[in-house]
This record gives sequence, structure tokens and C-alpha cells, in this order.
Amino acid sequence: MNSFTKTLFFGTVAVELCVCGFYGFTVYRKKQIEKNVLGAISINPIKKENLIFSPDAELKYFYEPKPNTKQNENPDWLSYTATYSINGDSLNERYEYTIEKPKNSFRIVTIGDSWTFGLYVDTINNWPEKLEDKLNTSIHCKNIDNVEVINLGVHGYDLLYVNNRFKKKRNKI
Repeated sequence: MNSFTKTLFFGTVAVELCVCGFYGFTVYRKKQIEKNVLGAISINPIKKENLIFSPDAELKYFYEPKPNTKQNENPDWLSYTATYSINGDSLNERYEYTIEKPKNSFRIVTIGDSWTFGLYVDTINNWPEKLEDKLNTSIHCKNIDNVEVINLGVHGYDLLYVNNRFKKKRNKI
């Protein structure tokens, strides 16, 4: 490689590094501005007044929604208020379910975190409620008159909490 080729090569590399650095800085700066302008940095605390804490040997901070309540969520970034109907079993449900499963009824239990619970979605519009409505209106099976989809989801849960809630509720569903 002669000196002209070396100079051209290193000059090209230097220009490319400058362009990449400038572009990277521009993208980074744009992301920082978007975070501040669009509210991408958001803190959504769990409201203690809507929860019952019942620590046990397995999970020190175990909690469930307060039963028989209507709860509203309206963080700054949300353009509407989401309303949850928490039934007597601390489930985000429209209905109360009996412990004894009704004859000719089929039960499905959903477990999970905020996605299953339906965080920032009215109870009537969370996916377990939509599934229950869809199954009851469009599927017709011999010996099944009704499908109950029971929502055990709670926002803020991880796998240990989901498992613990299922163990606590399984004899009641």
C-alpha cells in the first residue's frame, strides 16, 4: 500500500466514524427529547388503597385487589378513565361465580399479570371477558350451556405471585 492509498483509506475511515458518531448522537438526542416531550418516562404506582395485603410464608408482599369495589385508573398519559369491577373474590370480573360449578357449565381459568388483569382497560373489555362473551355467543356444544372464564390476573404480579394466587383460589373456582 502506498502512502496515498493509506491516507485515503484512513481518511475515509475517519470521515465514516465522524458521520456515524454524529448520526448516533442525533438519534440519541432525539430519543431524549421524545422522552421528555411525549412522556415516555412514566411512573405508575400501585394504589395501596385498592389492595389488600396478606403476607404469607412464601411471599412477604402478596396482595390482591380489594373485593366488592369499583376502581378507577387515570394516569396523566391516558386520555380516558379505566374502570375495574372487582367482585367478591377479588377478581376483575363482571360476575360473581359460585364455588360449585353449575351443571352444564364449562370453566376456564386465566392466570397472569397486568395483561390478563386488563390494566387500563374497563373490566368489560379485558381479554378474559371478551373470550367469555365470544364463547357464549358463538360456540354451541352439546351438554354445555354456559362458559365461565375466570380472571385470576393481577397487575404487578410475576410468576411466583401468579402461582400463589392460583393456589389460594383453586378451591374456590
